[in-house]
Amino acid sequence: MTHGQPPILFEGVSLTIEGRQFFDDVDFEVTEGETVVVAGPTGCGKSLLLRLVLGLPGMLGLPGMAAGQVEVSGGIQVCGQVMSALCINEIRVLRRQIGTVFRGGGLIDNMDVYRNITLPLYYHCYDIMSSQQMDARCRRLLADLGIEQLDQIGRRPVTLNGLERVYVALARAFIADPYILLLDDPASGLESRTAAHLMEKVIYEPQFVDGIAIHERSDLPMTRVIVTTELDHYLPYGDRFFVIDRMGLMEVGDRNEVINCSLDVVKNLVAFDNRTAKNMEF
Repeated sequence: MTHGQPPILFEGVSLTIEGRQFFDDVDFEVTEGETVVVAGPTGCGKSLLLRLVLGLPGMLGLPGMAAGQVEVSGGIQVCGQVMSALCINEIRVLRRQIGTVFRGGGLIDNMDVYRNITLPLYYHCYDIMSSQQMDARCRRLLADLGIEQLDQIGRRPVTLNGLERVYVALARAFIADPYILLLDDPASGLESRTAAHLMEKVIYEPQFVDGIAIHERSDLPMTRVIVTTELDHYLPYGDRFFVIDRMGLMEVGDRNEVINCSLDVVKNLVAFDNRTAKNMEF
């Protein structure tokens, strides 16, 4: 990937699964270092947008889904690579540059917290990192994210509350120093102060001292895409905002344009009224 290329580029993308169309001729471009927020009602396809970035349909990850049940058209480029031209192994290599935080954390229950966090390193970097280096990255993230209390041998996800699971998933996403970070409504259900504290960690960029380059990201800034059913928690942190409406993706603009937007499709995704929003200091 050359500097200046958009990390994510959709051109005329349509998606149909089992006869239901989710996207129709969608254009979507995310530039380096941006935090982009995409909002829409439950069931509109927000999570599928993230899965398209990860390599759907080849890596769809939906059990029981046959290839013919998923139809994707249009062009998708991630990190300068045309996704339709990649084989499964090439998509796996590309994923080294992508961290993900899905709803509920997506943790593996039969692995402890430490192994959940370090799993991307064991999967992608077993040949270039020692277990001591992996451990050092894990402990650095636990400290930086303020969850050192979870550093207990054998502690499993079943013992964590919902917020702790999100933090562990965030640590796992960060540990391979991703170029792209994909998040599925990480602040969902949180009260405002707790959500704000979490979002400060979401926009943090880890700095590891081991000097190991897992991919070719170099010193490029991290790019984030967040999908959500409600915009409130993300207004102070997003650079641009989109809404999914009628199988399309509509750009609303920056936070001020969201606050002042008169369209019902946007207002329905903001819980507070505009008079309150205009008085908020970002």
